[in-house]
Amino acid sequence: VFPLGSLEMRTLLTLVTLLAAVAVTYAGSCSTSTLHTRGGTVGDGPGSYKPNAKCTWLVDPQFEPMDDRLFIYGKFTEFDTESTYDKVSVYDGGSKSAHPIYKDRSGKSRPGPFTTSGLQMFVTFSSDGSNQRAGFTLEYDTAIVASPIRCTYPQDVMIAIPTNSLVAGEYFLNIIRWAKDTVRSYRLGESAVKIGIVEYANSYVGRVVQGLTSDVTALDAALNNLVQRATDKNDVQEGLYLSQMELMGNGRSHVQKLVILFQTAKQTDEGDLIREATDVKAEGTTIIIAAKDASTHSLDSNEMAQTASDAEGIFVYPGWDDLLHRTLQRDLIYRGCFGGQIFCRGMMDIYMVVDGSGSVSSSDFSMTKTFMKHVFDGLDIDEHKVHVGIVQFAGHFKSRVETQLSGDKDALDGVVDRMIQINGGSTDIKEGIQKASLQLRQNARKDAAKVILLLTDGRQEHAGDPAQEADRARADGMTLFVVGVGSGVDEDELTAIANEPTSEHLFLLQYYSQLEERVNEVTKNACIQDNVPKQINSNWGCGKVRHVILKKK
Repeated sequence: VFPLGSLEMRTLLTLVTLLAAVAVTYAGSCSTSTLHTRGGTVGDGPGSYKPNAKCTWLVDPQFEPMDDRLFIYGKFTEFDTESTYDKVSVYDGGSKSAHPIYKDRSGKSRPGPFTTSGLQMFVTFSSDGSNQRAGFTLEYDTAIVASPIRCTYPQDVMIAIPTNSLVAGEYFLNIIRWAKDTVRSYRLGESAVKIGIVEYANSYVGRVVQGLTSDVTALDAALNNLVQRATDKNDVQEGLYLSQMELMGNGRSHVQKLVILFQTAKQTDEGDLIREATDVKAEGTTIIIAAKDASTHSLDSNEMAQTASDAEGIFVYPGWDDLLHRTLQRDLIYRGCFGGQIFCRGMMDIYMVVDGSGSVSSSDFSMTKTFMKHVFDGLDIDEHKVHVGIVQFAGHFKSRVETQLSGDKDALDGVVDRMIQINGGSTDIKEGIQKASLQLRQNARKDAAKVILLLTDGRQEHAGDPAQEADRARADGMTLFVVGVGSGVDEDELTAIANEPTSEHLFLLQYYSQLEERVNEVTKNACIQDNVPKQINSNWGCGKVRHVILKKK
């Protein structure tokens, strides 16, 4: 099996090669073959292929269901067939009805490497009765892409896809894969994100392929059914118009509205794209442009600048493979969901006080660490703005300062990555608050707001009253926020620790997995204080943090 490290897609996504036995299947009598192994070779066999061959291979690796996206990476290592007459085709799915990656390829020009959009691949080979050649060898392996970020902030999103003939078929397939990855970067749900799909080409082709829905299967089906149209016209205005009509007609009245407009060329058909964009933006819809030029100078930078909501909402991909680049995808989703804004821009010194006691499982502690880093994303951590410190607590005399106040976000992320759970059995919340408040008294900046954010799944199990310790901190000008997880917390105790009103300072969750759904709310509330400027862009509705605001218990 070829090494995935040779993947000619630069830094295309985070790949983890899945080890498996290698299957080698050759044409032989050219009957239908099905391969369930996770890596292997498809080909017509050693020597010249047989005359009048009719061969098919279904590559269908077997995996347990998982949330991560799986795909097949293929690479032709040999290719020599009689031109025009002996043909190889590769399909992005389990049959000839799937979208063709390569259709009826022949001759000596070896097709380039490719990836499927899912976990099936169908290969066909046919030859006539004369002039047999060496044939072909196609090596494949299976890769997994770690789950993308998930934007869950409630919004209605339309993705507009060009289906004209301005790009080659294999590149069009990359646009479809890009759209599928974009869909999976949102957490779909009736109270979270709904997505719809529009196709556009010339003024007669544009249509809503899939209305707003939270059904990922329906969205995949809509994208799989898109075919390229026999026109070189590019009516981007029609795609934007249809997207806005769906948002206005079937969108939810109380949520943010977003159009992600994929462009391969400037407006070439009748219509006024800039005027349409002006009207759409005036109705409160955000426009983001994802673009890859179909040919040199086919995009108009001035047109895009006037179409997108702002300059930060334009993402031009340098190469077709870059459409699948996870970092670029993440930046686009951040812009769409979070607007490039962050919640806290004033001076604030905040200590995160997290529970590392024995009641916290290793997976729950991992989610605690992720939560902390997501909170960091909503803070303008800088030498002159927000500083963050971390205290971990467990049993009596076991708490420790993981890091003192710092304005270096990269350093803070590194501290969290290296944090090891104390796992000290019992819970001493009082000691955690005491240690954080002492740090703030000694090291906080004079004009900075002082905040303690406590996260626990337990209750005080040692002598002392954490509420009294919290009162002492408040007397010194500190504000306390509390996140309690699970049935082991004492709600009255946490209520006494948190500042008033508790509706803004106390968050009660059933499971650690819900932390990601509350990070927006926790971060935003921690920043809304008299001495911390509230800087939230109302046009975008949320800050540069990763997840949705939910109602508190």
